[in-house]
Amino acid sequence: MRYYHTTNAAESILVAGFRDNSGGQGQQGITLTGVFVSEQPLDGDESVAGEEVLEVDLPDDLDLDHYRLIEDGKHYKRWCIPARL
Repeated sequence: MRYYHTTNAAESILVAGFRDNSGGQGQQGITLTGVFVSEQPLDGDESVAGEEVLEVDLPDDLDLDHYRLIEDGKHYKRWCIPARL
């Protein structure tokens, strides 16, 4: 399945691979660590930083349900997955 990652470090990621990153999530002030991906390309209107978008293909049989972020009122789905995946 295809996912999207918005970044300012596309060249570095393409050379060295993804690294886990930490970021806040919502009003709960929870800090998540991993790689944030979405089902569609996102931009600054969706509170993501970066001007470059990478397409990330992951196997269809990889179960990401555990990593899905439940965000009320969003018109898209996002996940925070470990970089090793």
